[in-house]
Amino acid sequence: MVEDYQPLRSSLVEVLQKFGHHALGVDCAETFDEEAKDSNLDLVVIDVTLPGEDGFSLAKRLRKVQPALGIIILTAKSDSSDKVTGYQCGADIYLTKPVGLEELMAAVNALARRLGFDAEPTKGFETEPHAIEINIAKNSIQGKDGTTGLTTTELTLLLALARAKDKTLELWQIYDVLGKDEQNLQKSALEALIYRLRKKLSDSGAGNQAIKSLRLRGYRIYCPIYIK
Repeated sequence: MVEDYQPLRSSLVEVLQKFGHHALGVDCAETFDEEAKDSNLDLVVIDVTLPGEDGFSLAKRLRKVQPALGIIILTAKSDSSDKVTGYQCGADIYLTKPVGLEELMAAVNALARRLGFDAEPTKGFETEPHAIEINIAKNSIQGKDGTTGLTTTELTLLLALARAKDKTLELWQIYDVLGKDEQNLQKSALEALIYRLRKKLSDSGAGNQAIKSLRLRGYRIYCPIYIK
């Protein structure tokens, strides 16, 4: 929840938590970048009028890096031109203030269903060959051959791959997701990270080629992935 008005932010986060969501509230885009970039988010609710970078810009930036991220814009800006801008910047749902809590929760739950985040995580995991379940809370993956722990970096990359369009990330997206650039994360270090993650997936039952390189482009994950 990116909202600079503290009383509203706190109350909305509290409601989301009461309905079973793991919710984090921040007051601006800059704080979001500092505190939420490693939080493996499924969905973001963004106000438009924020100190510093505005919500439209933040939504556009997040959509570019995380194509599968759910984005709800919640703002007092109600003009049709603002709504068009919001959707052009990547919003899935545009809500205008004041908004009832029931309407907000309905929007969150509808978007979650559309994105598949509330699907029963073990159904396909139990029945599909090479399927892997990611347990975010435990930083681990589980498959037919057992459970394997992940580092925070491995978990972040695996979640990003699982949620990406066509389960594919280009190199620049990987650097952005990991908060690095080519100078701070050399090609050899990225390849080593992919090798470790591929091995852990294999150890859990995903097969030997769960992640494949797309020459000069990026990486794609091929095993069925479920998120718990």
